[in-house]
Amino acid sequence: MIEPTSVHLSRNTSGDSPYSPLVTSAWNPDAGQQPPPNAAPPPSPHTGEHVSALLATGLDRYALRRLLGVGGMGEVYQGVHRTIEKEVAIKVLAYEHRHNPSLNERFLEEAKAASRIRHDNVVDITDFGQSPQGCAYFVMEYLEGEDLAATLKHNGPLPWGRIQHIILQVLSALQAAHMHGIVHRDIKPANCLRFTKNGDPDFIKVLDFGIARVSGTENHEGERLTKAGTIMGTAEYIAPEQARGEEVDARTDLYAVGVMLFQMVTGQLPFQARSPMEILAKHMSVPAPVASSMGTGIVPAGVDAIIAHALAKEPHQRWASAEQLATAIASIPAGVPAYAPSLGGGVLASNPSWRGAITTPPPGHTGVDATIPPQSTGGGVKPIILIAAIGALAAGGVGVWLATRGDSPEPTTAAGPPSEPVDAKAEPAESKTPPKVVPTAASSPACPEGMVLVEGGSFFMGSDKEDVRALQTARPTHKVRVESYCIAVDEVTVAQFHECSDNGECRRAYKDSLFAQGSLDDAEWTRRRDAYGELCNERYDDRDQHPINCVSWEQARDYCEYRGGRLPTEQEWEFAARGSDGRVFPWGDESPTHEHGNLCNTECRTWREGKQLPDEGMLSSADDAWFGTAPVGSFPQGTTQHGLRDIVGNVFEWTGSDFELYEEHPEGVTAKEGKVIRGGAFNSGFAMFADPALRFPSDPKGHTHGIGFRCAAEPKGS
Repeated sequence: MIEPTSVHLSRNTSGDSPYSPLVTSAWNPDAGQQPPPNAAPPPSPHTGEHVSALLATGLDRYALRRLLGVGGMGEVYQGVHRTIEKEVAIKVLAYEHRHNPSLNERFLEEAKAASRIRHDNVVDITDFGQSPQGCAYFVMEYLEGEDLAATLKHNGPLPWGRIQHIILQVLSALQAAHMHGIVHRDIKPANCLRFTKNGDPDFIKVLDFGIARVSGTENHEGERLTKAGTIMGTAEYIAPEQARGEEVDARTDLYAVGVMLFQMVTGQLPFQARSPMEILAKHMSVPAPVASSMGTGIVPAGVDAIIAHALAKEPHQRWASAEQLATAIASIPAGVPAYAPSLGGGVLASNPSWRGAITTPPPGHTGVDATIPPQSTGGGVKPIILIAAIGALAAGGVGVWLATRGDSPEPTTAAGPPSEPVDAKAEPAESKTPPKVVPTAASSPACPEGMVLVEGGSFFMGSDKEDVRALQTARPTHKVRVESYCIAVDEVTVAQFHECSDNGECRRAYKDSLFAQGSLDDAEWTRRRDAYGELCNERYDDRDQHPINCVSWEQARDYCEYRGGRLPTEQEWEFAARGSDGRVFPWGDESPTHEHGNLCNTECRTWREGKQLPDEGMLSSADDAWFGTAPVGSFPQGTTQHGLRDIVGNVFEWTGSDFELYEEHPEGVTAKEGKVIRGGAFNSGFAMFADPALRFPSDPKGHTHGIGFRCAAEPKGS
């Protein structure tokens, strides 16, 4: 049994659980006792003083008997109600957090939310308060048992009948939580307490609903990832969207249940690595192995497909609800444990392990196909994950980040109509008018050929995502109005650019990639430039319909002026990509996949590995066939509401705007000089690059393989 790398509250529990595997192992360091082998680590001196004071005075209506565990977020005590003499467990926020009002408030708000669940399989939270020292606390039912992580450590793979009984209880708890709008975010065996109740030795209580969301410190080994405002969860059980820091929902918890299922039937975790960050990368980009292929444990027919469905990279590809997953699990025949006489039936309603409501009629089948569904990865980004790479991008320009992809195969798609171009300033507005596309033929005033008219209107520009470092320069959202303008359907192609350079009106595109050297030494910078230079389309005779790249900002400006237009402002670019309807991505709310745009998937990672270049992530485990640029218009599913193609992916796009911070930008964010680029490129490996708000400064004299452009223009007759 390989244990997770995360260790939380104390050494005597595998998770941030308020209960020891055996409560009798708890000890009081202030009573002169020697710690038993599996005891919690002794508290620091200031924590020890705090513990001593609490044990002496108690908490209002509660006397404290002993310390059960100590961790970065606080301590857990066994207590008793002074009047009714009921035993309880009490979690107290750490003494060093007592002057942090927001953390105190959040600690209690999360506990209040969890207390509303009221379910047999959820630990009951009964009271809240504040210690005499000013630390928030909440009161839970006191239970003696062992967390499921310890059970798996001691027993390895479990028989399917026992797994079914346990997991259906976990899913019952999750369904109740999800119906209250609560997402656990840290489902794992260590947060599932197993104890005996009514003769059932595997009765389950799910712990710490919402508490993972307030974890603000790492454990003593530095591997806890549930930092407030960054990644919420534990690396081994974290869903791809959670690892990227995107919004989470019920399906995020179901992914974690899928990991637990895999672990319970095989005795192993699906993803293992030397560090939590490497594990996160695997969750985001590597297909999970098939459980039955691990050679450990007995995996009944149909279970592989259930697990694969739960571990799909995209939330919309997973089970839609805890009840739906439970129905599939209950449909797999199992041995009958003595404590669950009717367990193993195929009908969820008759299964005693399911204690949730039945909200949907039984399906005609379980929804599990005989074959394992294809997996893709996707994602946006919210965590501090790979933050070093994101920080390097934000700080050093796009050059190093864009340095990641390879040549394209032979073009197979015809180009769209030639682009025509444009620098209109956006200004605040009081009204909000949705933009709409006016077909060129009916335009009055009309746009140049290859462009569409975007009628002026208002929208909320920017982002309010606080925990995506790369989006900090896009904060906050603010209302902007743009006047009507024309913008090209496609990025400028190699053939179109040659019309200008062959006529002596534009300088030829570069055949090498020039980007910021950053911290690279001369030899490595030269080596990478040589590799990335192979991606410059000017080198090849067969890429006429690919977007032009390896051009400077001035070259892009000159081309658009040659066509009678200009580069779009970044306000115009974002309005064309986003519109006014609040959509998450240019095509709608669906998370980006390899079909929405030419972004970095398996093909780009393979190219990087062949060039011995650093791995900078990949969006999907699929292969979109283009490890460099693709012919314009090759990804119709990514078309915007205005009819623009490749607004995300293929190449970043120069705009006519200087990079400036927005008003009321976050403290500590500094402006970088350069011209604004937008849109992500063929080597962009995270879904945040599909966010229309994403903006970066780039040296206008640079000419990288990852930047191209499209033009804009004033409507004729305006």
